[in-house]
Amino acid sequence: PDLRNPRCFAAACTVGDDELLVAGGGDTLWVGGAATACCEVFRNGRWVEGPELNRARCGHGVAAVPHRSVVVAAGGYAGDDAYLNSCETLSDDMRWVSAPPMRHRRTGLGLGAGPDACVYAAGGSPDGSDALRSAERLDLRVGRWEALPNMRRRRGYVAAAFATSGDFVVHGGYDAQGDVSPTGEVFDVRAGRWQEGRFPFALPTGALAGRALAEALADATWLARAQHALVATVL
Repeated sequence: PDLRNPRCFAAACTVGDDELLVAGGGDTLWVGGAATACCEVFRNGRWVEGPELNRARCGHGVAAVPHRSVVVAAGGYAGDDAYLNSCETLSDDMRWVSAPPMRHRRTGLGLGAGPDACVYAAGGSPDGSDALRSAERLDLRVGRWEALPNMRRRRGYVAAAFATSGDFVVHGGYDAQGDVSPTGEVFDVRAGRWQEGRFPFALPTGALAGRALAEALADATWLARAQHALVATVL
């Protein structure tokens, strides 16, 4: 079924065993549009209204933290010239509360929650134009973001997800020249370093969900084409 509200550059993640949360979004692809704070949850075969974000956001990321029943929303664009580093969390009481801000403003970032119960952010843009190489990690137990090694390439509006191997994988995004990259990188959480993704691997284009993506990420393999802001969630 259709969403209750039209939105672009929204963020989504699975919640619990069988629900899908869609948070925020905007009313246009272009700078200057309005962002929304409204959320929806797909539950029992239909969309229902969810708890509103504290801050309207589009181009942000959301990630469900394993074993902690917490969803983190980070970064994004809030309209006008407001590019965000702010974060918020949603827990079992279904209320969004403020969380420590990221070290950098990021819209179009890659965000994922790892098996270490930390949230990882990479790339994105601080102003809707420039692309970032930087990455950072939030440990909710400590309550602050720490800097990670820079990626090998700048990646604005990048796709990201955790592989079943426990590594953080990013793909695509645009570089400093505005070219969309067909390459990917893997952050080895245990070793604390980035490495280039291996090629090739062909998957359907567009938004990807399901076991096929999880299996592909488990092999640290990549889409054999350039992708701009490809979005993925594994159900």
